Amino acid sequence: MSACDAFCTDDLASCTGANAAYADLAACKTACATWPAGTTQSGNTLACRVYHLANAKSAPPNSLTTHCPHTSANGGGVCI
Repeated sequence: MSACDAFCTDDLASCTGANAAYADLAACKTACATWPAGTTQSGNTLACRVYHLANAKSAPPNSLTTHCPHTSANGGGVCI
């Protein structure tokens, strides 16, 4: 499984309903294909989004509201 496949599958399972960052798996994979892997917790990278997805899952439901937007294609103002 590619890094984008893993991220998108996890994101769609974790950030749901009002916290959904993507309409579907295809939308997530399309966005993910444009990001460099990265190694930090900031910047327009997959690493930033993976970091925030982990935070979103750490203490739901408040963490989902805070961190799921940061996993989105536009980075929620953080992963940019």
